[in-house]
Amino acid sequence: NANGYASSSAVTVFNVTGVSLIGVDLVSYYGNIINYQVTLIDSALNPVSGKEIKFNINNKSYVVKTNSKGIAGVSLKLGVGVYDIVIGFNDDSSGNFVNLVKKITVKSTIDFPAATKYTFNSNYQGTLCDGQGNPLNNEEVDVVVNSVKYNLTTDSDGKFVYTIDLNPGSYVLSIIHKVTGEVKSQSVNVAARLNS
Repeated sequence: NANGYASSSAVTVFNVTGVSLIGVDLVSYYGNIINYQVTLIDSALNPVSGKEIKFNINNKSYVVKTNSKGIAGVSLKLGVGVYDIVIGFNDDSSGNFVNLVKKITVKSTIDFPAATKYTFNSNYQGTLCDGQGNPLNNEEVDVVVNSVKYNLTTDSDGKFVYTIDLNPGSYVLSIIHKVTGEVKSQSVNVAARLNS
């Protein structure tokens, strides 16, 4: 969607003595602010406001009160990876506590080639996408090898090509995505060319 993340089709509802906590799994891309929300409703499906919801993710805790629509949320900026977000609600009237565990997946905006072995003058090709996963065309990308920065431009499919001009050996190529700010590195080996 326009916010850079999509919810999964799996909605989880947990009941605590007539109160339900509803949350979803989210998928987003690197660089996006993730606005993760849950909803607290009663047995008649009415929103429950003014209740504290605790969020735990990536070794950080947040406590947020539900608004008039029963919604509580946190804004997160996470690195590439899959995270468990634990949402807790303590029902004061019953003393019950419930945990809801959902997943937040943050995908990379840089796609590396599967190959890691090259020869002189072979092409290293990667792809950039935007915060919604769409190919990013006609954008600058930096490839850094041996402290030398090469400025490249993506094509209409978001692909960039770096022509390997290195002596045989092992190298680390760092890709700098100027739009999202993501930096990703890959080790490659350059083999000697066989003379015929």
